[in-house]
Amino acid sequence: VAGRDVVRMPRYPTLEPQGMLRGMDYVGTVSFGFSGGGLAALSGMDLLGTCGVGTLTALGGGTIRDALMLGKAPFWTEETEYVTMAVVSAAAAFAAIHYQDLDDKEAAALMDHPAVAITDTLGVAAFCIIGANGALKMAMPGGVAILCGISTATFGGMCRDVLCRRPVRILHSRAELYATCAMAGAATFTAATAMALPGGATTSMFIAFAVACAARTAASMFDLKLPTVRPIRVAP
Repeated sequence: VAGRDVVRMPRYPTLEPQGMLRGMDYVGTVSFGFSGGGLAALSGMDLLGTCGVGTLTALGGGTIRDALMLGKAPFWTEETEYVTMAVVSAAAAFAAIHYQDLDDKEAAALMDHPAVAITDTLGVAAFCIIGANGALKMAMPGGVAILCGISTATFGGMCRDVLCRRPVRILHSRAELYATCAMAGAATFTAATAMALPGGATTSMFIAFAVACAARTAASMFDLKLPTVRPIRVAP
């Protein structure tokens, strides 16, 4: 994979293909921050805890990728707008639940709103591509690139679930496929990049984005899950 063409995103969204990926990255950051903050608020956390967990949900995957896998400073230390987006979206979730005095059922419905689901899907697709792309830019092996894509898209949610004392979604079949969809997108991007398709990184990006979105949509529509030996047992 080393030496292949990779996606080079501009600092801010544009109407160019790479700039559109940056825009989807923003959409995912806001969506993850909102949903992570909402789950934190529903678990009983205060405003500070909600903003912290929401920010961790949005930025945690990329932080783990950069700090532990790629050995560099987390991306948000330079691109500080991501911290702002995550904190504000988490605070918005807290405000929506607290100041509208939503009960648990109403708050859960807000977290399951179609707009949240759609933006989450777009975020997963963008994150898995960006994670894999970051590894390929550093000439990492394909397997590492796929793992970086999975990490970017899902490890923030894993941290959220641990802090909120919930079964970790990507490790249990409590809900439909999630990490598997990120893996499909990251693997598609890595393979397409290695094949040097006509159109280069832009073609690889669009194909991988479509695969990740299609996988998440199918998983949601048909409630697709991986098999388990026993049902989830939640400790009291």
